[in-house]
Amino acid sequence: MIKLKVFDYIIIIASILVFLSFFIYGNRMKNEAEYLLVKDTAGEFLYSLDKDQTIVADGPVGESVIVIENKTARFEHSDCQNGLCVLMGAISKGGEWAACLPNKVFISIEGGHDEEAPDSLSF
Repeated sequence: MIKLKVFDYIIIIASILVFLSFFIYGNRMKNEAEYLLVKDTAGEFLYSLDKDQTIVADGPVGESVIVIENKTARFEHSDCQNGLCVLMGAISKGGEWAACLPNKVFISIEGGHDEEAPDSLSF
């Protein structure tokens, strides 16, 4: 049978404390509130992803309708000619974005992600 010495106990306790601190920090980051940032010709606006709602953003071409439901956001309709923004689908994770370029409306998910983490532009 192996006998543990004082230094062994210190290493075990320190390892447990480090593990617990990473666990608590990870849960706090995961539970951080996320918001939808909407930029249009009128300015920039933040909306909570926790509340299902419909937003109408005005642009030079007309209206863009943005729907927030189940912590996702998507363009439901836009008065632009080709409707590519509607075809982009829903965004749900921090750092994701969608835009209606003809109507100058931009949406992105803010919060709930690590700014230092690599994204699709890093590769």
